Parts: sequence; C-alpha cells; structure tokens
Amino acid sequence: MTGTNLPLGSTETFFLSTVYFEGNPVVENIRTRLVTNRLTYSEPRLTLFPSEDEYRRLSTTFELEIKGYTKYIDQEKSGEIHIPKGYRSHAHKKPLDTAWTEYLIEVEPSELYQKRYLKTKPEDNKAIVTFFLTSNEAATPLGGLEYSFTGDVKKDVVRKIVLSLDDGWKAQFEEHYNYADTRIENMQGNFSSHQLVITLEKEDHLLDSLDEVRQLSKAIDRLLLYLSFGSRQRVTWIRWTGIVQTELIEYHRLFYQPSQLSKDEELVERKVIQDFLQHCLDQERTGKSLNLSLPLVLLLATERTYTVEAKFLGFYTALEALLHVYAKSRGINKHFDSTVWRTFCHEMRDAINGLGFITPDDKTVMLGKLGMFNQPSSKLLYEKFCREFRIDNSDLWPLTQGAPSLLDVRNELTHGRKTDNLLIDYAEQHLQWTVERCLLGALQWKDASGVTPESLGRYSDYQAWKKYLTKVNVAYSKDECNGRKE
Repeated sequence: MTGTNLPLGSTETFFLSTVYFEGNPVVENIRTRLVTNRLTYSEPRLTLFPSEDEYRRLSTTFELEIKGYTKYIDQEKSGEIHIPKGYRSHAHKKPLDTAWTEYLIEVEPSELYQKRYLKTKPEDNKAIVTFFLTSNEAATPLGGLEYSFTGDVKKDVVRKIVLSLDDGWKAQFEEHYNYADTRIENMQGNFSSHQLVITLEKEDHLLDSLDEVRQLSKAIDRLLLYLSFGSRQRVTWIRWTGIVQTELIEYHRLFYQPSQLSKDEELVERKVIQDFLQHCLDQERTGKSLNLSLPLVLLLATERTYTVEAKFLGFYTALEALLHVYAKSRGINKHFDSTVWRTFCHEMRDAINGLGFITPDDKTVMLGKLGMFNQPSSKLLYEKFCREFRIDNSDLWPLTQGAPSLLDVRNELTHGRKTDNLLIDYAEQHLQWTVERCLLGALQWKDASGVTPESLGRYSDYQAWKKYLTKVNVAYSKDECNGRKE
C-alpha cells in the first residue's frame, strides 16, 4: 500500500523479522516496515517497531542482520526479505498518548534481497537479469515518445546499445518507465519517471543460483567502468532483478549518485560508444590486456574533488597506477632480482655505516631510502609505455621534460608548496588529457576520441599554456641535488 505521508511513488511493505547481531538472534517476530520507491529510485528505508524490552536490546547495537518474510492474506508465506548487513541510524521514542509509547529503530541497509515465491519455473527457457543504473546520456537510447489519450507511452527507439558478453549473454541498454497515480492534495494526477537499465539475456538457460548473478554483476561493474570512462560521466548500478529457479529476486545495494566527471563532452563520441564498449570487452577476452580497473577508478574518483590541486594529484595518481600495472605485467617493476638485491643492500649498508663523516641519524635516513634504488624511474616507464602502445603526447604539456614538467608540478604540490593558480589550471587540464590518451592507448582504441590534436584544438587551454610560461619566470632547476626528485 502507499502511505500518503510518504514521498510520491513510495510503497510500504510490512513483515515480521528476526534481528541478528554477530550471528546470534537478538529479537524475533518484530514488526518491520520497508519503504521502496520506483518513481525516484531512492535508497530503501527500513523501520523496526520493537516493544520496550526489544528497544533496549536493539538500541545498544550498531550493525545488524535482518531476516524476514511476507505473507498472503491466507497467511501462506509469499516471500522473504534478507538484509545481510544494516546499520542502526536512529532510535527514538514516540509518545502517542499518556498510556502508550511507540518505539522506532531506523536501519540503513547496505544491501537488501527481496524474494517472491513463484509457483512454477518460467515457461520460456531464457535467463533474464535487469540491472538498474544511474543516469548516463551516452548510453541512453535515442528515440521519440508518443502519448495516447489513456496516458500510455510508446517509444520509437532509433538507436540502442547492444553488446555481446561472455558465455552467450547479450546485454542491451534500455529505458524503463514507471508511473504513479495520486490524489494527494496539491499533487493530484499521474506522474512518471524513467531510468536507464541494462538487460542481460541468455537463450536456452535458466539461472540456477545467486552466485551466477553475482558473477554477472562483476562483469557489469567492469562494463560500466568503461562506459564511465568513455562518456566522462560516472555510472553505476543500483539494483538488479531476475528469476532464480522459482524465486523472483530483487537486490538493492547502497550507492551514491555519481556526478559528471568533466565539463567537456564525451571522450568517445556517442555514435561509436557501442563499438568502444564492445572493443573493451573483446580486449578482456584476449587475456593479454592490462587490468585497468584501479587506474580507471582513480581517474573517475576525481569527480568528487573540488579543487584544481586535488584534481591534478588525482589524475597523477591514476597515471602512476597505470604505469605500475604496466611495469608489473611486463616484469620491469624492479631493477634487480631478489638475489642481486640482497647483495646490493648488504654492501650498501656496510658502505653507509662505514662513512665516518655522517651522523648516525643521517645514516638511518639513508638506509631507510635504499628501497628507492630498486624502483624503476617513472620517466623511463612512461617512455616505454608510450613507445609500446604508440602514444604521441608531444603536443601536450610534457610529463617529465622541460621546466616545469608535469612531474615538477606534482612534486611541488606533494611537498606542500604554493603553485601559481593559472599554471595549475593549465597543468591539470593537460594531465587529464595525458591520462586519457594513455588509457585509450592501453585499451588499443585507435578510432576517434575527444583527446586527438584535432579535437583539442577547440580549447583555449590546449595552446595557451605555452604562451603563459614564456611570460613568467618559473625557476625550476634540474640539478638532482636541489631536493626536487622523482
């Protein structure tokens, strides 16, 4: 039923549940209310209505597990609700009159399974799982809407992204529409909303377990990372629904609403985004591609930073992660093997300890930095990476050459030194383009993108940095002893 005191489109589900703490039941058969919303897709809200004694026991615990069930009118069980982990967010008393006090405990679920029992297995021998996503303009199907006099909506789709996944699964981006009819004062009428979804289908197959869907969800996570990168707009899935054996299961996970990564247009044009995504998936199948999950996550994480300095350091961290992944995959992440390194360290320790003109404290500092000698230079790694993947960044602000290089700017920031505002503005933009080119190169995407010289020629930042550096006196010494090191 829909409560008039709830946000528009909300639905209440009441059920009895058992609450666990550290695997042990704390209270049983406690009345519980779950509020979900298909119109706004807000996070589920859960409220427990305990007795006074149950309230005392529950109000001292923070992390809870909740298992409950729903019933038909004839008291037959119709389904289950399971919250593996939830956090008590608020507990309070609500006096209703002089003789009765209502106790409420609000729980914030980190994940939620809601099962509905089906009488039989699906007749069609086809597995279908639908993942509900946050918004992403690049993946939204293009088309027109037609409304009938009844309020029904018909959509004529002219472009839809369809992808081939592993093991015969097909993925298709679609839009789902939801409607709410309300007679609430000042809000009377029909309301609708739409949400981007990705529907997975596999012929001649039925889902046998939750583990299979969990594996699919990991594949969708990787796919959405590529989509976020290519569209410069972070997207993630909120929940999924599918039939597993004879149960219709809906799973929610706690999420944050991501914002757009950049003010610019898509990195990969919308007209070729399907080809880009399929290319990334095919690259994974070869088993020879780099694991770009961490560099992509770090790049996309810059959307949550608000200062240009933080964005610059975020982009540089993403580049360092990419170079580390590359070096490890090529076996060049260390200069020496373990045997040679032990010998080197032993002789260097003896040599440093034998220096009579250095204080014991300075010797300790020098010995603590011996590990740096076994780390490859980021300059050399970057040059090898660009040569192998045929990346030409010569038209951008140099990473390791010139005064100042992007590496110099990074060192200034990491050591807490003040950097000129206009300089860091230009440097941050060029570093983003550098990282994006490197990631596209690692993905071996050779088609058009928003970081080609032709595409970047439209931006003032693309050439203005050269003119700016000629007008200011930036004193960067290349002397290795001046304290500015890699």
